[in-house]
Amino acid sequence: MTLETMESVEVFSSEGKGRGLKATKELLAGEVVFAEPSFAAVVFDRKRVTSVTAGRGYGGVIYDTARHALVRRTVE
Repeated sequence: MTLETMESVEVFSSEGKGRGLKATKELLAGEVVFAEPSFAAVVFDRKRVTSVTAGRGYGGVIYDTARHALVRRTVE
């Protein structure tokens, strides 16, 4: 499943915050929006990660309270 084939979300741009995804239809609890292999997994000592950058073209905002974050290479 790729972003181009996803019907339930679209990419939007927010000035000062960057790109994001927003729902184009009502999503049910537990519904999978999209899935893809992660580029890398990183474990942090902090309890919560708000953003990750690892050089040009990399970024990630997927985080949880279990000290894990997924960093995905973004291609433009």
